Amino acid sequence: MPIGGEIASLIEMKFNVPFIHVAHGTDLLYLNQLKLIMNRARFLFARSDSIKRYLESYGYPVKGVCFSGIERELIVSIEDALKREQSKNNVLNIISVCNLQKLKNLDVVLHALTELDENIPWTYTIVGDGSERENLEQLISELGLSRRVRMLGYKRREKCLGLMRKSNVFIMPSAPETFGLAYLEAMASGCVVIGAEGWGIDGVVKDGVNGYLVAPRESGQIMQSLQTVWNTPQTAIIENSITTIKNYTAEEATKNYAQMIKLHSTT
Repeated sequence: MPIGGEIASLIEMKFNVPFIHVAHGTDLLYLNQLKLIMNRARFLFARSDSIKRYLESYGYPVKGVCFSGIERELIVSIEDALKREQSKNNVLNIISVCNLQKLKNLDVVLHALTELDENIPWTYTIVGDGSERENLEQLISELGLSRRVRMLGYKRREKCLGLMRKSNVFIMPSAPETFGLAYLEAMASGCVVIGAEGWGIDGVVKDGVNGYLVAPRESGQIMQSLQTVWNTPQTAIIENSITTIKNYTAEEATKNYAQMIKLHSTT
């Protein structure tokens, strides 16, 4: 985080101890202030492909991506995930799990739901709390969605994972977004993930391959993606998603970080 970079830079100057700066999404908001720190770092890594691309567009030499990882035991079997896909004819269960902030763009998701084909049966569960909760509750009422949208407030991680495992779609068109561990948990739970193009999970999720990417503030794109999930078999998407998430475990993340440090320390 930015304050960590400042502390590391001071230690480097006082004791000549090299440091690595790993850029988060919040760093992009303070590039001018962090320029000196990033230039002093022995190596500059990024927390996601989207942050790496952004920094490189400003001339920063990013050496690699330090992605997050989840526990391997959280990953459901492909067979269990596909059973849920086969039973979705009854209702399309959609879920978001996040801190309720403006940047999560859940208001856009709500507008997209009003644009869905009226013949699609759906439910939408929002898990989390935050500064936008009251605004979202008001919008749900104004849009006439109170019977189909549930706001559950904050829930412990185990409860969130259980809810994901009962859902078909995890949606969070969040921007700016550093990476988003919830996306990985949703993929591990067998959900079809819809994320924001150009941010966070973009690079892990590839549009139309193992999930879907949409412009963060485009309700029409979100609506189209949801209708695609309903109207089109998602077998290949789910299989690819489960295969992908196996490369994003905590063990793989640790190996990746260590390998990058070793590689660049010897060059």
